[in-house]
Amino acid sequence: MLDLFSKLSELGAPRAFFFSDPASGLRCVLVIDDVRLGPAAGGVRTRADASVETALEDAASLALLLANVDVLAPCAVGQVIDTALAGRIHAWGVCGAANGVLASEDAGRVLHERGVLLVPDVVASAGAVVDGIGRSVMELEDRRPLIDQLGVLAGRILERSEIEDRPSTEVAEALAHERLDHSEREA
Repeated sequence: MLDLFSKLSELGAPRAFFFSDPASGLRCVLVIDDVRLGPAAGGVRTRADASVETALEDAASLALLLANVDVLAPCAVGQVIDTALAGRIHAWGVCGAANGVLASEDAGRVLHERGVLLVPDVVASAGAVVDGIGRSVMELEDRRPLIDQLGVLAGRILERSEIEDRPSTEVAEALAHERLDHSEREA
């Protein structure tokens, strides 16, 4: 049997409430993560036939994603920010190294329209790739200058996103196409 208290501690969820309505078949978990800054809107996810453990994990994850933080950094799993969550994130920025942080392009548009800065995951997660290529292919002893350029690139993307009034993911993709076109013309 699942030890709910151990699971709560493992997930870092301070408070959880379990509800059941046999007449309707409803079973749900409510997780309260942090109310130090006052009450905040939560989120609702429905999952048919989810186990108690799965429901608890999902509720705790959602509570963390809606926490009052400056920068949200989803790094463990991709496609975690959908349009509904993008409309409710309290952070002023998102910078996650998971592959495909956004569930859709529309989620990126919602973040942009709300003024939430998003460092595209292709930039946020590129450090390990750059380090690996710098070490194994380029045989560089010090790869930090290459990695530091990712911060410069992120800044350029965010600045251009603001100037052109379009999501940073679209700007990053356009920039990549521009660089490829330039390379093909020079070849």
